[in-house]
Amino acid sequence: MRISTIYSRLMVAHWPIYNLYCIIYLVIDSYKDNNIFTIQTKAMSKSDGKDKALRQSGTFNPHALAVKDLLFLEVAFFDAADLVQVKYEMLRRVKHDAWSISRAADCFGFSRPTYYAARRALDAGGLWGLVPERRGPRGAFKLTADLVEFLEGRLAEDPHLTWVDLVGELDKHVGLRVHPRTIKRRLEARQKKR
Repeated sequence: MRISTIYSRLMVAHWPIYNLYCIIYLVIDSYKDNNIFTIQTKAMSKSDGKDKALRQSGTFNPHALAVKDLLFLEVAFFDAADLVQVKYEMLRRVKHDAWSISRAADCFGFSRPTYYAARRALDAGGLWGLVPERRGPRGAFKLTADLVEFLEGRLAEDPHLTWVDLVGELDKHVGLRVHPRTIKRRLEARQKKR
C-alpha cells in the first residue's frame, strides 16, 4: 500500500538537435518500511505549431519549466506553455482544491502578487481577463481626433501650410508641441480611411 509519492525536479535537459526539452524527476514512493527511488522523464516537444500560435497570441508562458503541478507533469492535455491554462489552474487549485495561495503560486511558477493580479483579472473579465493585454501604445495620445480636425481645418483654409507651420499652429492653439512627421502621419492615415 502506497503512503505517498514525492516528485522532485532534478534537472531540465535540452537537446537542440531534436528540439526537445525533457524534465527529469526523482520520484520517491514511500511504503511502510522503505522508500523506492525511480527516475521519470517528461518530454516536451517544441517543434509543433502550438508554441508558435501561443507566442503570436501573447499567451506563451516563458516559465513553463517552472510549473510543478502534477496535472501538467502527468496529463498530456495540460500544457505548461499555455499561460492562460496555467493561470486558470492555479486559481482553480486555490478556490476548489483549498490550496494556500503561496503553495499554488509556487507550484505554478508564479509569485503571490501574480496570483492576486490573475484573480482580479478573472473576476473582472472572465477567462478573457487572463489573456495578457497587448503591450505598447494603444493609439494616438497627443493628437486626439479634435486636434486632427483642427489641423485639417487649418489646411483647408490655407493649403500652402507646411508640416512645420502646422506644428506652430498647434502650439498656438493648445500649447502642444509635436514633431512634424507625427502630424504628417496622422493626417495621411486619416485621408486613407476616407
